[in-house]
Amino acid sequence: MKKKRRLSVDQVKFLERSFEEKNKLEPDRKIQVAKELNLQPRQVEIWFQNRRACCKTKQLEKDYEILNSSYDKLKSEFDCLQKHNDKLKHEVFVIKSRVINNFCIEIYVILDKYLHLHVEMLKEKLHQREKGEKDSIPNEFPTKELDSNAQEPKPLL
Repeated sequence: MKKKRRLSVDQVKFLERSFEEKNKLEPDRKIQVAKELNLQPRQVEIWFQNRRACCKTKQLEKDYEILNSSYDKLKSEFDCLQKHNDKLKHEVFVIKSRVINNFCIEIYVILDKYLHLHVEMLKEKLHQREKGEKDSIPNEFPTKELDSNAQEPKPLL
């Protein structure tokens, strides 16, 4: 097996300049560069292949860093939006709870007024019977409030 020869600094500089001009080697150019550097064409060809592989690896590393940075930024934005979404969901829950609670209170007040009115009507009926008077109060539950100042219940959202 042949001993691996290292390239001189001047040979590497020349190869770098050639690579910057064009990173692919045509057969004629490969032979010309090999003659100028006193190398075998196969050595020049392998050097160019290795240099392209190195450039490709460096480009992949740069691309990875850019993508990783973009991912971190997007992940941070997503987490922030997720927290904001959770906060909004909680606010909606609180508002719905308040609306339902207020609606229940209004229903309770209306039912209380109806029941109070019905109890009063039943008391009046009982009082009339005790006196022996004929019933002048209808035998049905009132369908509208008698208090004209009372507000109608507000519809839900």
